[in-house]
Amino acid sequence: MNWPIPRNVVAIDFADTYFAVSKARYSFGKLVVIHQEIKFSEEKEDWEEVVSNFKFDPEDIVVTSLDMGLTIFVDVFIPLKLKKMKEILSIGKAEAARTMGISMDDISVSLVGRHMGKSVFAVAKSEDIDNNVVKYLRSLGTPEPDIVIPDATKYLQAVSFPVHGRVVYLVTNFFKNYVSIFLVIDGQVAGVRNMYSDLKDVFKIVKDRFGLSIPEIYVMGEILDDDLRNFMKTGFVNLAMEINRELVQLLRSEGELTLENVDLVVLISDPSSFSSLFSEAASEVLKTKVYSENIKELSGLLLRGGREFGKVESIQQKG
Repeated sequence: MNWPIPRNVVAIDFADTYFAVSKARYSFGKLVVIHQEIKFSEEKEDWEEVVSNFKFDPEDIVVTSLDMGLTIFVDVFIPLKLKKMKEILSIGKAEAARTMGISMDDISVSLVGRHMGKSVFAVAKSEDIDNNVVKYLRSLGTPEPDIVIPDATKYLQAVSFPVHGRVVYLVTNFFKNYVSIFLVIDGQVAGVRNMYSDLKDVFKIVKDRFGLSIPEIYVMGEILDDDLRNFMKTGFVNLAMEINRELVQLLRSEGELTLENVDLVVLISDPSSFSSLFSEAASEVLKTKVYSENIKELSGLLLRGGREFGKVESIQQKG
């Protein structure tokens, strides 16, 4: 019998204020996290130190994500009878290139979802991927990443979509200044809408008013201090109002739907310490229960890499 050879997946994630890297061993359908580091710093030298101390292997599959500001989503109508992924991606790439007015050779596409006859593609310029991800990580001393995906979709990699019904996922990243709204119908992404704001300013304001640093916010688990809760909730309510306007537009574009037609609304927040209070504020604004789901650091990227090997059942933390 030929036993599967264990392989490693390395996930790298970074923003202005942190650099994170995690390694998981793939074996028998599972990923086991064996090493992880995160450094809260804006200094490139500190990031280089993390990389230099991290043990990369030439056989590692390296996974990272692309800034949402460099990604657009394009809808392309492709008959469902077409099943071969290579053909689907080819059609999507051709249509995206036509829409953007550039050569197919200059873009990279990935399929986000297919519902009915509509396929949703994430599209980025190859030049942006190379200059903003590949070359930058290589300058820090990392191996060249094999897989680059849009940042917001890394969270969806770790979520199990309901097979039936309509679900809205509100993916909010305060480190990277974006909110991505995904409409999932019968287990497939049917629509995406992005909004950008100065979300990371919240860290500076909290630091100035309450003396809490980013690492302290990151590990606190949940906001318990009453003064901090009241202050943060006001900001979350305002943000939820902006999200609501975008959500209304997304639902209208999918057959004049409204929130009454949605079965479930799920908030994914990074950092997860904001999740509980933010979902509470969003529930008040949207006038429907907003559930929160906490995604472990880098788990979506690790799963994305693991799926290159085959069916990955779960991630486990060593120890």
